Amino acid sequence: MSRKGLVLDILRFSLYDGPGIRTTVFLKGCPLNCIWCHNPESIREYPEIAYFESRCTLCGECTMVCPKGAHQILEGVHQYNRELCKLCYVCTAVCQFDALRKVGNTMTVDEIIEQVEKDTEYYRQSGGGVTISGGEPLMQHQFTLGILKAAKQVGIHTCIQTSGYASKKVIESILPFTDLVLLDFKADSKLYQELTGVDGRIILENLEFIVSHGKQVEIRCPVVPGVNDSNSFFSAIAEISARFNHQIPIRIMPYHNTGNGKLERYGYQATLNGIDSVSDDQVKQWKEELMKFGCLPLI
Repeated sequence: MSRKGLVLDILRFSLYDGPGIRTTVFLKGCPLNCIWCHNPESIREYPEIAYFESRCTLCGECTMVCPKGAHQILEGVHQYNRELCKLCYVCTAVCQFDALRKVGNTMTVDEIIEQVEKDTEYYRQSGGGVTISGGEPLMQHQFTLGILKAAKQVGIHTCIQTSGYASKKVIESILPFTDLVLLDFKADSKLYQELTGVDGRIILENLEFIVSHGKQVEIRCPVVPGVNDSNSFFSAIAEISARFNHQIPIRIMPYHNTGNGKLERYGYQATLNGIDSVSDDQVKQWKEELMKFGCLPLI
């Protein structure tokens, strides 16, 4: 079992990643390529460099230390050539204004549990605990398993937020130490591959596998206007709900366009432009549509 893994961030006092007050550990690496991804910094399986253009003062420090010439200042503009960059991170060390930042750090299970245990009293009072998220935490399944085991050893409620895209062997290994699974369902079967890059049938098979093991599950459905907010998707959600006698909570995860601003920081091209973040009224309307399809309960 790996005692070290690549961590994107640790968020304390989270209220949206499971019940109660939680500490959410975000791991790096994701096998999906969702066109609406709002956390592009979580996709790659290695530490990378984020460039915040608004913070750059054109001081030129990075150009002087970069051994590959990946940074240049041309006509008053900072040019960062990621194809030349070898990720030595020396530029991030000299950038005084945090315009260049290393994203992703290696941590041990013990270091993470030390952070998690700081809020044990809040977990006890609120029914919270630790949530392992991503990216896709099952890409680092041995590390994830180590965190879950360590948390259970000290009596902390555990939750994993996952796309469900993993082998049954991997999923089976983490279930004994997982109290709650937050599993994404992103599209109907015809569009799953197109919108996420993976076969949705695997996710549905794994959902049934998890439920068959008696685990508490919440299905989370990201909905994007004009992309997957269709009758076929709502029908697919209702069909899943009915398959489990409408006993599994369904949560609508409305699209927000904050990810568009992040994409350029990590060298990605935006695939969704001109789509506004979803309003509360729109979410209410979607829930009403799902109820017409017989989908309950909704949260």
